[in-house]
Amino acid sequence: MLKKINITILLIIFFASLSIAGGKIVTLKNGAVLIENKRDYNPTFSLVIMIKGGIFRENHENNGIGNLALNSWEKSSKLLKVVEDLGGAFNTSNLSDFSEISLSIPSKYLDEILPLLQEFLTNIKIDKDIFENEKRITLIKLKAIQDRPDELAIKSFMKATYGSFPYAMDTLGEIETVKKLTINDAENFIKNLLQAKNMVVSIAGFYSEKQKNILTDIISKLPKGEKFQIKCEKSNIENDKIVEKPHPNIKQAKLFMGYTAPDATNEDYVPVKILSEVLGGGMSSIYFNILRKEKGYAYSVGSFYPSKLCNSRFVNYIGLDYKNVKDALATFDEIGKNAEKYINNEKVDKAKNYLTGRILMEAQTNYKNAWYAAFFETLGLGGRFFDNYISSIENTSTEEVIKAAKKYLSGHKTVFILKGEN
Repeated sequence: MLKKINITILLIIFFASLSIAGGKIVTLKNGAVLIENKRDYNPTFSLVIMIKGGIFRENHENNGIGNLALNSWEKSSKLLKVVEDLGGAFNTSNLSDFSEISLSIPSKYLDEILPLLQEFLTNIKIDKDIFENEKRITLIKLKAIQDRPDELAIKSFMKATYGSFPYAMDTLGEIETVKKLTINDAENFIKNLLQAKNMVVSIAGFYSEKQKNILTDIISKLPKGEKFQIKCEKSNIENDKIVEKPHPNIKQAKLFMGYTAPDATNEDYVPVKILSEVLGGGMSSIYFNILRKEKGYAYSVGSFYPSKLCNSRFVNYIGLDYKNVKDALATFDEIGKNAEKYINNEKVDKAKNYLTGRILMEAQTNYKNAWYAAFFETLGLGGRFFDNYISSIENTSTEEVIKAAKKYLSGHKTVFILKGEN
């Protein structure tokens, strides 16, 4: 009861702040979407730019170009040094469905930062030495993955479950592809990336109307470009698959088991998010209690369900002795197919409280406020979906969560096992 009261208080505070902020969403003449949320009580400013495409802009010949290009571009800029000297943060990244540029700064320095942001976005420059250094660092990271079983296992699982679909590629790239990348490849990637029709620009915090207009003018001058098309065909699992891979440096096995899960615009998106928390969201989850507490199999166990533009995966994972793998797989199957035996109102309410509490607390920062708005807009849910997301979690019933389990955890699956050599 106390937890429900706490969540209600958080909701009241959060939505009160939203109504005061008066968020707006406009589409600029060049096609960029601008989302603004004035939060004058917080003397900082955050900007998040998401550009649709992500790993879909790469192929098996240039895999890793997005990560390398963005990191080199960021570190070559004067903007990075000035922002960090002023106590702010500036980052770029390439993810599965989009590329991200983010900036957070005390609002009193915004006038100083805006001209540097304009220079960064309109005059693409990558320093050759910085590019070569970032390339060297990336290759070191890729080689190190072979000695990091957890990273190797998830990377191998993604390849096994997505096959030839772009999500199978690691955004970091592969050693053989990164070696071939040039500074010209990086500059061309950035120039092709900065097309307004694929861009969502989200701002939150304390800023003046004049500053907003200057930023709008900067974004409006970016080339319109063409809508980037993402095709989701063949992103589902069509056949059962089991892949085992030996590793010389591990004694216990790492098991990943994945099912086709809905994209972010699907009506089952929220029920499956709750399902993931109920089954594998921590020490009170069903998987933890059965596979670790009761059976004593696991040193780590859980589940996750990433938000994706195309078919995602509902992934169960566990670290355990190889001799127990067969029973662990059977246990995962049993729980999914007979969810009504394991899932009840108490477990669902606990999961809902955790999800809403975590999201609401995160969104109190300007960066996360701007990030969520851009994220949901990019996924096709709309920049105002945050409000609906919270209420959808609150209003999802136990029966809907059980229905989602039976629907998604009984189809074709991919199993990947990283095991010791002996």
